[in-house]
Amino acid sequence: MSLIWMFLRKHDRGWGRRRMRYPASEQLEIIRIVEQSHLPAKRTLDQLGIPRRTFYRWYDRFVEGGPEALVDRPSAPSRVWNRIGDDIQDQIVEMALDYSELSPRELAVRFTDEKRYFVSEAVVYRLLKAHDLITSPAYGVIKAANQFHTKPPGRTRCGRPILPTVRLVPDGPGDVCWNEKRKEELNECLALCCEGA
Repeated sequence: MSLIWMFLRKHDRGWGRRRMRYPASEQLEIIRIVEQSHLPAKRTLDQLGIPRRTFYRWYDRFVEGGPEALVDRPSAPSRVWNRIGDDIQDQIVEMALDYSELSPRELAVRFTDEKRYFVSEAVVYRLLKAHDLITSPAYGVIKAANQFHTKPPGRTRCGRPILPTVRLVPDGPGDVCWNEKRKEELNECLALCCEGA
């Protein structure tokens, strides 16, 4: 195999770019090129633009597991760190069926107390919703009346409410306005409170 052929392959495939991911077929092809080259591995890898560390990682996987070991493995973890196991989910659903009158918050508290395993209200709610165990709240339909039952105070032309006013001059000896009566009641109450203290 000539170096010209290797260079043509390198440039056709775009080998040697930084952080490039290679499919298993190309990794195997690069391993074969390095094995069959008459040049030292370091020099061949330099000409291909493949870091030695990367090549030897591929080569170790190839030697241990064959070509199947070169296939990309997903980088995502196999299990989410905070996912609740299926057995716990089944226990929560069973408890929800046994205690159907409880809300998700009450179920979460009961489950935490009885099973000594903490689950949040949100987790219980999502789980029950996924199993169609959440009932929609009962809404009462209220018909609107034509008028208010308690009339608000009258309004002036600018929209302000009309409030009771203080009369400055009483009409007769027993005539006291509304605000003055309220003041007298408050003064009597304050006097009684001060006497007791």
